[in-house]
Amino acid sequence: MKRLTIVHTEWSKGWGGQEIRIVSEASGVGARGHRVVIAARPECQILARASAAGLATYPLPMRNGFDLRAIAALGRIIRREQADIVNTHSSVDSWVGAFAAKLTRTKLIRTRHLSAPWRRHPLNFVYHMPDAIITTGEALRQQLIDHNRLDPGRILSIPTGIDVTQFSPRPCSSETKTALGIPASARVVTKVAVLRSFKRHDLLLDAIALLRERTPLYVVLVGGGSRREGIAAHAAARGIAERLRLVGHVEDVRPMLACSDVVVSASGSHEGVPQALAQALAMERPVVATNVGSVAELIEDQRTGLLVPPNDPSALAAAIERLLKDPTFAQECAVRGRTLVVQQYSHAVMIERLLALYERLLA
Repeated sequence: MKRLTIVHTEWSKGWGGQEIRIVSEASGVGARGHRVVIAARPECQILARASAAGLATYPLPMRNGFDLRAIAALGRIIRREQADIVNTHSSVDSWVGAFAAKLTRTKLIRTRHLSAPWRRHPLNFVYHMPDAIITTGEALRQQLIDHNRLDPGRILSIPTGIDVTQFSPRPCSSETKTALGIPASARVVTKVAVLRSFKRHDLLLDAIALLRERTPLYVVLVGGGSRREGIAAHAAARGIAERLRLVGHVEDVRPMLACSDVVVSASGSHEGVPQALAQALAMERPVVATNVGSVAELIEDQRTGLLVPPNDPSALAAAIERLLKDPTFAQECAVRGRTLVVQQYSHAVMIERLLALYERLLA
């Protein structure tokens, strides 16, 4: 394949799974000899993160999806870089990117990270503009086909890849538990996710409260966001404040995953294939997850972890308790989980699938 230039656009100001995926993907494609550029609003955290990763960046002010100045500015970036592909990621930048790509006759990809339904409306034609749509799970792909009547040939699933050399089994360090103020012998349940409402941290706390009397646990919540005070108040109302550790955003989650007896995803909606779950499985940690989005593609119930219905704290509590009480079963699931991640959800597999898509679009 010839050397390509890919321009990614982003509207989101935050730093979570979506933005981490973009930088990881861009870095991997760049390592294969291609040029990758990130264009995002000046206030977006992804610009500094991408620059630190050695990627070229452009601040791109965007007021809304029909911002003519933003469309023109992105068009100039595309021409200056002689871009082969534009890849958009969020709502506003997908409109700006789609118009700019069409005006410059550049191939267009839209990556759909979440499973939130897309409204079918004649004026919401932005999903009909890309040459290809990437979803982060097969269930998300099928949703666009079944609900939104999009052409199956334009949509493919490329889940976020995990570096399985970095995320590999390791023992828990006593220093990690000491730093968290958790006794060495205590059992730990961990959730790694940005503090957003649909991630349902409150549901996990409700489940821990149900287990409080028969299975004393510490719960570690890793992730930044604006809901910290509300989550702390919820834990206090459930009588488990002393067992909660809100550690905020952490650059390297591996030490905390290594000290986790169970890793949980309690989301009520919107999930693709959560990176945190794939990372936990790569480290052979037992996992419980709510069955939303494309989670079931990674967590096969009874084989790579336990699946429970969303919004059901009793079911979540029972699943956590089962893994804690049956460590042999829990470890068997975790080992099978790592095998699955290595074979189908590694970073190398993701990059190969992306490059194959690029080659097909430009053939």
